[in-house]
Amino acid sequence: MDLRRLVSEAIQLGKVSQPGSINEVIARSQFLFGGDVNEHLRELHRLFGELEMGRPSAPQEILEKFEKMTPVFNTYLAMQQKVPELHVFK
Repeated sequence: MDLRRLVSEAIQLGKVSQPGSINEVIARSQFLFGGDVNEHLRELHRLFGELEMGRPSAPQEILEKFEKMTPVFNTYLAMQQKVPELHVFK
């Protein structure tokens, strides 16, 4: 959700409200996701740096990268395990 917020700000405002917050996302992701997701995040980190430097095409490139990496998250977030049936005792 933090990454989605940053991408949304980049697209809508052309900047992020808290520069450097992509660093927090990357730091947390290292414990949650594999190298596939973290590789995409490193590329987004570079693009957010270009956004902060004022490169005009950066917001669109951030959006495109985010859209490409979203399916990679699905592997981790699909929650394919079945929830055990709850037994209610009366």
